[in-house]
Amino acid sequence: MSRFENKLYKANEILEELRLDIPLDKSVRLYTQGMQLLEELQELLKEAKLEVHTIQKEEQ
Repeated sequence: MSRFENKLYKANEILEELRLDIPLDKSVRLYTQGMQLLEELQELLKEAKLEVHTIQKEEQ
């Protein structure tokens, strides 16, 4: 599994756990972790987009 897939899987796990009836402090911690993962996922997508753009420019 790629880094992206691992992070996405973990973010989904956090989302599922946040749907449960859990204490507020745990919810805040999970929310913070989830937001950090989403930022990392967005960065990985930006890198992939840049890579694709670079390849497309090279092919022209």
